[in-house]
Amino acid sequence: MQSLWRTTWLRVFFVLLPLFLATHLMGQNVVGALLGVALAGLLGFTSLWGLFHLRRVIALRTEALRDALLASLVLFLLFRGILEVSQAERGSSFLNQPIFGPLFYSLASGAISIVLFPILLCFNLTLVALAAMTYPRDPQSERSILSVFWPTLFTSLMLDLLLRRQSFWPSMGATLLSPVSALLLVRTLRHYGQDAQSFSYHLTQLLQRRCTRRRGRGPRDFRGIVLGLLAGGLTLCLATPMLHSFVAPYEGAAYTSATQLGNHFVALRSFMASKEILEPNQNSLLGEIALDNKKLQILKRIVVVTYDDPARRLAHEKSEAQVQIALLGQLSPTRPAAIALALPPENDAGQPDYLSNTTPLVTEASIAKNTLDFPRLQAAIKTAGCVALTLPTGHDRTLAAEAVLKSASQVGSSRVEVLGAAEAPAFRLLSSPPPLAMLLAKPRRLPKQDRELTLIDYRIDLQQIRAPLAVSQILQGQKLYDSVTKSWQTPQKFFADKLIFIEALTPRYHATPAGLRGEMEIQAQATATLMQESFFGTLPFEIMALLILGLAALVGHLCVGRAPLESLWRIALPILGVGGACFGLTAFGSLRADPVLPVFAGLLAFLIVTQFTFAVERDDRARNRSVLRRFLPPQIIEQMVDDPETKLGLGGKRRAVVVIFVDVRGFSHFAEKRTPEEVVATMNRYLAAMTDALNAHEGILDKYTGDGLMALFPVDNEAKDVLRAVQATQAMAQAAHQVAQTMRAEGGDELAVGMGLHYGEAVVGLVGHPTRQVNYTALGHTVVVAARLQSLAEGGEIILSEAVYKALPPDSITSEAGESVTVKGVTEPVPIYRLKIAP
Repeated sequence: MQSLWRTTWLRVFFVLLPLFLATHLMGQNVVGALLGVALAGLLGFTSLWGLFHLRRVIALRTEALRDALLASLVLFLLFRGILEVSQAERGSSFLNQPIFGPLFYSLASGAISIVLFPILLCFNLTLVALAAMTYPRDPQSERSILSVFWPTLFTSLMLDLLLRRQSFWPSMGATLLSPVSALLLVRTLRHYGQDAQSFSYHLTQLLQRRCTRRRGRGPRDFRGIVLGLLAGGLTLCLATPMLHSFVAPYEGAAYTSATQLGNHFVALRSFMASKEILEPNQNSLLGEIALDNKKLQILKRIVVVTYDDPARRLAHEKSEAQVQIALLGQLSPTRPAAIALALPPENDAGQPDYLSNTTPLVTEASIAKNTLDFPRLQAAIKTAGCVALTLPTGHDRTLAAEAVLKSASQVGSSRVEVLGAAEAPAFRLLSSPPPLAMLLAKPRRLPKQDRELTLIDYRIDLQQIRAPLAVSQILQGQKLYDSVTKSWQTPQKFFADKLIFIEALTPRYHATPAGLRGEMEIQAQATATLMQESFFGTLPFEIMALLILGLAALVGHLCVGRAPLESLWRIALPILGVGGACFGLTAFGSLRADPVLPVFAGLLAFLIVTQFTFAVERDDRARNRSVLRRFLPPQIIEQMVDDPETKLGLGGKRRAVVVIFVDVRGFSHFAEKRTPEEVVATMNRYLAAMTDALNAHEGILDKYTGDGLMALFPVDNEAKDVLRAVQATQAMAQAAHQVAQTMRAEGGDELAVGMGLHYGEAVVGLVGHPTRQVNYTALGHTVVVAARLQSLAEGGEIILSEAVYKALPPDSITSEAGESVTVKGVTEPVPIYRLKIAP
């Protein structure tokens, strides 16, 4: 039972069970708040513990700083989208300026990210302290928790979004439990002898085994497809309401660009048709949009009237209500189809007009005048009989205002919303009260998504047909220039059967694909959209998801196993093709297809797969180094991995070198009385001790010669490197002597070693088959002499050649007097010096 309790997932179950029960009894929000308080207490206590163990916490400051920077960048992108969309929904004129708005959003988001950066850094260090406090004897847990926490947090956030309507789960419970979840995940990995890095490596190897095949037709490497699908899944997460702010600004820019492109093509077609370059009956999509007489006639019926400076001054001197009364007096005799007005403010000054060159003229005095003039305005509206009013917002209506509203033929809402992106204005057809455009257009049919937000079609902007008129022109009763018929007309002829939209004195401006527009201008465009029945359809989510996943999988397959620059030209065509198709559907078709998410999915798949390829190559390189380290000297492994043929080359190169040969004395007699297993075990102990001593002095192990070894010391600085070779030999002899003493203490046979050194020139490099097995070694007369000197050495003796002895600094070693010996294969006697290793 105790061993069963030690299972991590069983512990998790017994922790979650009371959490479910508490949520059922106390409610989601209460349990979520309690979890937040408990998490704050845990992190506070952990921070206090970390202050008393700063050395362990600060050891991972580099990783904590890196993660804090990445998190700050993510928050910058998130906050920028949230600010832009929220301000667009509020209709703030000041922040919807073409230049100032994006600059303000970027600066505000940057300021928030900068403020949060030290908090994130402290939070990362607190996570390190949490792992160190929980598992004090396992430093790998501290390293792993930062790598594990952020993916755990993202997964927990997605889980909370999926479970947000489930009554059995606390509000934001998974996100609040993410530090503990990351800690349990780290503990589970450590239980199986893994950490985050090794787990990633094993996952990569598993992916490589499961997603590659050697036989059959078709693709043999599916790793790119799998990783591409992963990138597509992550991209689909951005379609959730909480994460959509990441891409909302870019969707708005794409929608604006597509609408403007369609607008320019429409204008071009109309111009070419007017110049008789194109036949009016030419059957093409652009021709139908540009030359549809019905749509043009609808646009010609709509007129927008805005305040100019003389009209503003007049409204300041009298009141906005008096200006509207005068306008109705001029317009009603012309028999327009409808006149749309905004009820003048009566309790506050409204929103200043930041687009005018003058100071806002709506003051408390003029507002009071509006209220006094409401009875006259009511009478003028009743006399006109065709006035539609928009509901005022931001204050309670008085009885006088209610009377004015009742006198109108229709009363609607001027509320403007956005569809996902800041520059995508939309309205709800079946909202209450109904939009003003819905009341004026009286459409015979509605779009399929009639209960959802409906986009306003700006592919033919009203200002392309007729620029807004000035209030002062109408008040003076002047002839008006009709840009459609290219003629001057009397007001009676100009306004007959027109839909007239009179902008407020201080309107709210909204970002649209055609630029900043006032509320009445947007209502006029929305009315045209409904009357033309040019509704945007929305690409079904299922089709968009398949498009995103398919493009990401294709990009991943094209990138796997290739360098980033090589992959770019391969993926450019599919990404640009899909993005361009979505862009074209929005610009010229009846579907709004978002190009941002598919393009983002393709780029994300490119980054993930190329990084995966780089990680695989890095791991393979590290693994190759670890394998080569067992056969080649560490000093040449980098050269070997980078370019063995060019940098080392078969045959090597000539250089000065000290060659050392070591041999175990009495080995044949020892092997005769022992089993092969005992011989191998004993020799491994001697060779391991001597190899460690050689590596400690940075010598190069050439090869093991059965019961001995051959080593090299390349010489760049003669006195220094030759002395280092001799000292390494002495250390090897001492290490062998210590192993012999240990063997004797254990009741075994002790063995002695003899060594020989010679200094001279030799050819050092790769020797062997040009395409198969090679060996890094030295060849030449120097090697032969060193081998012969070793054969003359007795157990515990080191023989130096005269070349080695003379290259040593004076008085650096103590040796017996020199003598000359005759060695096999050498015609002349060789002077030698003997060194004895004290037992």
